[in-house]
Amino acid sequence: MSGNVIDIEAWLRKPAKPNPPDAEPAYELDDRAVYTVRQVAWLLSLSLGTTYELLRAGEIPATRLGGRWIIPKTCFHSWLDSCAGGAV
Repeated sequence: MSGNVIDIEAWLRKPAKPNPPDAEPAYELDDRAVYTVRQVAWLLSLSLGTTYELLRAGEIPATRLGGRWIIPKTCFHSWLDSCAGGAV
């Protein structure tokens, strides 16, 4: 890897920062079933504002849980694969 290219698989596998001894256990990103809006924005190379617009419009598969958006990993990757299938 050189320049500004990031290996997404390596980034997703990188360990979480250690927590203080009395805190909840740290989880690696791979352990989670959902992405945050910020993670999806980064994965799609979009601004946070644009990502929120796409979520509100229903373009990106997501669910509101309380006051937060959650994006299920499996749904997101299926949606992304279907988008890539239509590209020429």
